[in-house]
Amino acid sequence: MIIRWHLQQNLIVLPKSSKPERAAENFDVWEFVLSADEVNQIDRMDREDGKTLPKPEDNNQLF
Repeated sequence: MIIRWHLQQNLIVLPKSSKPERAAENFDVWEFVLSADEVNQIDRMDREDGKTLPKPEDNNQLF
C-alpha cells in the first residue's frame, strides 16, 4: 500500500527484497488505486521527526 501511495505522489520507488515472494508483492501495485481519503490518512501519519511510531516514553503498549 505504501508503494502505491508513493507512486500516486509521483515519487520514484525503489523497493528491495531478498525474498522472491516479497519482491512479487512489491510489484503488485498496478491493480488498485488508493482513494483520496486513503491517501489523506497516510499523509496524516507524517511527523516532523520522520517517525510514525509513538515514542517509548508515551507509555505505549508497543514498548
